[in-house]
Amino acid sequence: QVNETVLRVEGVSKSFAGIRALDDVSIEIRAHEVVGVVGENGAGKSTLLKVLAGLCRPDGGRIVLRGRTINLRGLSDAADAGIGMVFQEQSLLPNISVAENILLGHEDAALRAGFYDWNALDALAAAQLDKLGSGISPSAQTDTLSFAERQVVELAKVLTLEERAQHPPVILLDEPTSMLDAGQLEIVLARIERLRGRACIVFVSHRLDEVLRLCDRIYVMRDGRCFAERAREGCKAVDLQQLMLGPGVGDGRQGGAGSASQSATMDSARLRFHLIAPYSHPLPWGVGVYASSERGLDSLSRERERFDPQVRGRARLPSPAGGGRVGDEGGCKSRG
Repeated sequence: QVNETVLRVEGVSKSFAGIRALDDVSIEIRAHEVVGVVGENGAGKSTLLKVLAGLCRPDGGRIVLRGRTINLRGLSDAADAGIGMVFQEQSLLPNISVAENILLGHEDAALRAGFYDWNALDALAAAQLDKLGSGISPSAQTDTLSFAERQVVELAKVLTLEERAQHPPVILLDEPTSMLDAGQLEIVLARIERLRGRACIVFVSHRLDEVLRLCDRIYVMRDGRCFAERAREGCKAVDLQQLMLGPGVGDGRQGGAGSASQSATMDSARLRFHLIAPYSHPLPWGVGVYASSERGLDSLSRERERFDPQVRGRARLPSPAGGGRVGDEGGCKSRG
């Protein structure tokens, strides 16, 4: 049933070395639903996923799966319960086949006297790929696949939990599209949308347009707390941004240069960043970008790595005498 609550997190807290990473967090995931979790770096998103995946144990609160409180002591416990995670960093082994990666650790049905029955292994892997509508060959060497294809294999791998747990799995996706270009992005998003019919999904991403496209409901985290919940209908990216950043940020109520920079960091399409070299020959120097928090730096880095032409702006190096500063229009003086 679509409205049935499958997974419920109740008042979960977690601290590391006295720093509160999760503070009384409560969320719920319903059957065949994609739930988004958004927030700035350090908001607690990844810690929440790690708690749900059994990678770290909460200090307080409880996790309820299909009406039963569960105690997850590791990835294996989570997998037995039908909870699996696709990590931001891919976990596939490049020098083995797609089928071997999908069934790794659960190959029993394809083993004959301790050896692979390759036809059986490929058939089992193909069944998982078919769930996603993927045409990737199970016998293909994994290192021959594109990044997007490997992400699809990661999804197929976590779908094996459906048979293991004997019920639709809960799939945790941690920034699954962060390294994809526009062409690859559609491949992975289409597969995630297809997953809805077989699982319930928790989707963590900094890309708010993807969150609003995929997710039925969105939880906004801030400072380790679940600060707000929004339905997709009628919700805009700017609404989520303001909830993530807090009152007065990016809504015109906070004056001065601070509000301009904070607003720009959350909208990479408006970010301008030029490097004007003060010398015509190479120098062993770099340009650092500083912020009091990690707000926006990940967006800047991602856009720079993609060579996005919208990343423009102006930066100048200060002179040794201290007469220049970042953003000065005056020239930088030579050291010599």
